[in-house]
Amino acid sequence: SLIIKPSDIHVMKKERTCNTFEATVVDETHIDMLGATFQCQPHGFNAGETVKAEVDFDKIDLTDDKEDGALEGDVRLILYKGNHYHLTIRTDEGYDLYVNTNDVWDDGDRVGIVIPTKEILVEGRKDLSNE
Repeated sequence: SLIIKPSDIHVMKKERTCNTFEATVVDETHIDMLGATFQCQPHGFNAGETVKAEVDFDKIDLTDDKEDGALEGDVRLILYKGNHYHLTIRTDEGYDLYVNTNDVWDDGDRVGIVIPTKEILVEGRKDLSNE
């Protein structure tokens, strides 16, 4: 008979689809993250609190017009996923963010990074660490 040990079973982890950033609350509708200030939905945390901000890979817009973005960065890695491209963007401040897009960018392209207000999910950070 066939014996399968639990160690032989590998569960495919769900592929991550969102960026998670540590952020600091500025006020009810603004947070600081990635070295810039972003407008977000009202979140109920207090100024100065450290929170977790999540942004889906496909909700970040890249633009040629760098003035449009709150941040600028360089395209560092491009993976073709069949129906979209998965990009790693390194910001000028040294952070990595991941972007799914149908637009074609080249390695090393300078981009403006736009994160729409409604796409920033602000949460407590109780699940970030065991403090």
